[in-house]
Amino acid sequence: MPGAGASVWLNYVTYYSADRFNNGNGDSAVPSYRVNAVVEAARLLHTWTAVGGVSWTTGIVLIAIDADQRVPNRRESGGGFGDLVIQPLIFTAAFGDLHVLGGFDVSLPTGRFSKDKLVNPGLNYYTFAPQFALTWLPTKRFEMSVFSTVGFNSKNRATNYTSGDYFDVDYAVGYRPIPSLPAFQVSVIGYLFDQFTDDELNGSRFLDGHRGHVFAVGPQVRYQLPRGGICLKWQHETSVKYRPVGDRFQVQFAVPF
Repeated sequence: MPGAGASVWLNYVTYYSADRFNNGNGDSAVPSYRVNAVVEAARLLHTWTAVGGVSWTTGIVLIAIDADQRVPNRRESGGGFGDLVIQPLIFTAAFGDLHVLGGFDVSLPTGRFSKDKLVNPGLNYYTFAPQFALTWLPTKRFEMSVFSTVGFNSKNRATNYTSGDYFDVDYAVGYRPIPSLPAFQVSVIGYLFDQFTDDELNGSRFLDGHRGHVFAVGPQVRYQLPRGGICLKWQHETSVKYRPVGDRFQVQFAVPF
């Protein structure tokens, strides 16, 4: 988060590719399945003030998507602006080597959606997502971080379908291997996504609940610049249920202003 009275632009460019969609047993369920997507997400943050060591920050996330998807007997490409994400209030504080974050996101159904389309930039439902994060810096060279969120989804009124609520945690274990180059860090990173309520169609459980699950792991390389920083990531998905199985490649940078 930026300091009191300052702002930062966090940018994420992601390429995602998957050639498999798993069922609830972890087996391939859709023949000839394929999806490739490029996503640009710009996150703008401003910290208004700090009171008693606690900083107050507000943010907004702008998303653009371009995707190509293939299922049996059908292929479709499309893109556009995704759903707008508002971060009304984020609190951050430091307790010695431990840094803490708390807040929430609200995703608004502003992206284009059609129930007849295979590819949609928007989801056509609201999501309210409280979040909590910790970073522990026991030494100048070692870091452990977790970022967790719980997402509560509203109904898609175009389809009468409700995607189940979920828990998601991102993790990173980082190390600065070169003492003379402290700006350089290598990490093991990833995420766990687990859906804990059933999907519903017309108010009833859809099939067996269609609960998604995925665990991902991969490397990250980060370089801290005098102002801002940049990092490269690769995350490979495994233990997947009711979701695509693929790889995510991401370039992330930060620019304070």
